[in-house]
Amino acid sequence: MSEAGARRERPALGMGLLGGLAVLLTAAPVHAGQPSAGGPASDQVGQVGVVAESLGLEAAAFEVGNRRWSPVGGPPANTWAERRDFTLYGLPVRGAFETVWGEGDRARRVIAARYPEVAPQLRPQDLRVDLDEARERLGSVLRPDQQADQRAEDLDGLLVYRLILGRPVLAWEFDAPLSMGSAADPRPSRSRVWISAGTGRVLEVEEQLFAINETEVFRINPQVTPEPTLVTLENLDPEAEPWAEGVVFDGQYLNGVRVRAFDCIDDDGGPFAPWYKEGECWPTQQVRADENGDFFVPLPDITLLADNIDPVDQYSELAMYYHAEKFFGVLEDKGVEGFPCEMSNMLANFHWIEPAPGYPDLDYGPLNNAYYNGQCDIAKGPTMLFGQGSSVDFAFDGDVIYHELGHGIVQHLTPEGLTAYNTREEAVLRDARALNEAIADYHAMMISERPELGDYVGFYWPDLGKPWIRNADNDRVCPRDMAGQEHNDSEPFAAALWAARKRLGSKLDTVVLGA
Repeated sequence: MSEAGARRERPALGMGLLGGLAVLLTAAPVHAGQPSAGGPASDQVGQVGVVAESLGLEAAAFEVGNRRWSPVGGPPANTWAERRDFTLYGLPVRGAFETVWGEGDRARRVIAARYPEVAPQLRPQDLRVDLDEARERLGSVLRPDQQADQRAEDLDGLLVYRLILGRPVLAWEFDAPLSMGSAADPRPSRSRVWISAGTGRVLEVEEQLFAINETEVFRINPQVTPEPTLVTLENLDPEAEPWAEGVVFDGQYLNGVRVRAFDCIDDDGGPFAPWYKEGECWPTQQVRADENGDFFVPLPDITLLADNIDPVDQYSELAMYYHAEKFFGVLEDKGVEGFPCEMSNMLANFHWIEPAPGYPDLDYGPLNNAYYNGQCDIAKGPTMLFGQGSSVDFAFDGDVIYHELGHGIVQHLTPEGLTAYNTREEAVLRDARALNEAIADYHAMMISERPELGDYVGFYWPDLGKPWIRNADNDRVCPRDMAGQEHNDSEPFAAALWAARKRLGSKLDTVVLGA
């Protein structure tokens, strides 16, 4: 994302086929077409001349095309690797390559390669299917939403050779428009298609959305489920719209089809969300996919105070997106569709830049809470925010995220005004708001299968004085334990819901959601 993305590079955690090479490619990126830095001897090793001779081609017909060079080891070895593509009669040969390993200024050997085994049947000037005809043939492999995309009518085609069973076949190469899927096949797709320039047949279709979108998270929170779990992030949008003027994404951030995750940092040097107000932290996006399409970030060690009070950690942004998508997936499985906002803008790590008088040991002003405000207009504010507290990070706790999203479902399914205060001559009744809190708690219980809400926050926040925020496994009853405060007054109803769910199981969920 322009300045922000360039400023926050992180080493990749994945390993590639060549061991540490994948890590180093991220630390020292080299783009396609960049000249090799392998030294004057880098072309002394390679098979380009041998291959050309074996195919009966003149030497100039088969040549090295793009090169990608990267160091593999530092001093004293100074080893490196160079990936080479090839051209045939000036056209790229898709599928042919060689990787050369070298040391210092000297190439040592070819460590991986795939070459043409026979000469092509057609030269570029011999093509029999022109671009317009190839574009028409492309329609047979496009999905309905891709066919309806006006960009499909004017797709640029590139004439290339595609290596098929060792033979370079003259072909038109197309990159199809992005498809977000359908009810029949919900998987997104952006394919590359090769159409024979000799026969017009579809030679091959290759999916370009390779991102696995894996990461590690704490399944509920780092207190209850302390062992990280490998998961796949769902519903990320590979062609997300910029969320502010001037924002240009330099990679895949946590922008989904219904959720956008923001972090809140202490630096105003990059783009930030338009709702920013002076004195607050700057809302932006930090978590970006690595070269493998994964989203691994440093996981907090909650036994260390510093990890609980880090106001710019990346895990809170990641956890917020994961738990939000998990929430929406569970609700969809139970027949609940929609949400008050088509796109929910969620903010983690909210805090104030200036320290707060009541917390002299902190270098920021904490927010010891989380809020759902239902704002859908990104210019006016986030849909919900999770505070960086004085002792805990509220976005670490999946229960807290489920609860705030639960308020959104209550808003979505409840008639306007039903959750407001009710004024009578003798009192102002807050019962409806208490029921709102209890049902929001039920959403968290429904997903975690546990009665405790916020037991990471409660356990590590000494000011709270109990190991959870609320516990539905309680003996509170109405009206004995009512106090006129919605969170307190929610507990008798939450206790009744939990007692019923212990007996009925998930069958109760549809009853509560449909009530």
